[in-house]
Amino acid sequence: MMKASKPQTVRRDNLAFLTTVIKEQGMMSQREIAEVTGLSVVTINKLIPELVEKEIIQEAAQAIVTGGRRAIAYTFNARHQLLLTIQLIEEKQQFYINFYVCDLYGTIESHEKQLGSSLSWIGIKDIIRQLVSQYPQIGAIAMGIPGVEKNGVSSLVDYPPLININLRAELGQEFGLPITIENDINAAVFGCATEKDAVDETLIGLYYPSEFPPGAGIVCNGKLVKGRNGFAGEVKYLPFPAFHQWNQVPVRTIDVESNISDVIQSMICLYDPAEIVIYTNNDMVTLEAVQRMMSHLAVSLPPLDLPDYQLSTDFNRDYLRGLIAQGLELLKEVEK
Repeated sequence: MMKASKPQTVRRDNLAFLTTVIKEQGMMSQREIAEVTGLSVVTINKLIPELVEKEIIQEAAQAIVTGGRRAIAYTFNARHQLLLTIQLIEEKQQFYINFYVCDLYGTIESHEKQLGSSLSWIGIKDIIRQLVSQYPQIGAIAMGIPGVEKNGVSSLVDYPPLININLRAELGQEFGLPITIENDINAAVFGCATEKDAVDETLIGLYYPSEFPPGAGIVCNGKLVKGRNGFAGEVKYLPFPAFHQWNQVPVRTIDVESNISDVIQSMICLYDPAEIVIYTNNDMVTLEAVQRMMSHLAVSLPPLDLPDYQLSTDFNRDYLRGLIAQGLELLKEVEK
């Protein structure tokens, strides 16, 4: 037997519903809100003041004219909470740390870039402290790292200052904010899947950076596949000859094309993805080479629909997009 929802639960759900509608639709009058949501004007009149008081929505500077009459309009206040996004990236054999402050639409309000070798973990926290002080609306932190977080501790990390640090616990304790920590390739493939709205498919990203061994990220039905230890996607531990050489000889001497082909075949056999995105640069592999790989796989594998494929140089863009998407989801959960 179904139980009736408690009044406070109904009110909370209606407030969340109104917020989503106004955020997605833009400037709206109370009557327009009622028409779109199906809620009565009386209910809308009771809920709107609470959203205004909490600064979740605000009165628009311009009224809406309907039938010759002017009506107060409301818009979503994308700055009532902000997200601090910290992105560790590798460029030309150097690590850099990007600090972004974003609004609730994911629009970047500020950006600061620091050379990784000039910052210790204490230095990173100092910059976070400055930004949290400068932007008191910051309600959560999303951080991307080139490695694996296990039991809260960063391990297998390519950036030495973060090795064996419990990032989530330290940041949460020091700043009192909800924290999400994500592996760089996981964030990138999540960002790519979010952009493509791939909620009912499996999408795989392979990342071949210039100086470090590759990694992979898997999104299945809109969710990241991480495994028991967060180890899913650590393809550099597969028993392929190239991976034994990666840290011992220059990358240019490794048969990267053959290695990518082996990894793609493994991913197809394990996950049967709808699409594979290969993040690299044209110095590592070309689109023509990927086309040759797929043609070879079409012959060597049983008859099946091979995944779509894409060669992308936009790793950092998708990486940032994924971090922001995860951070905004965290803010949404916190507000419930």
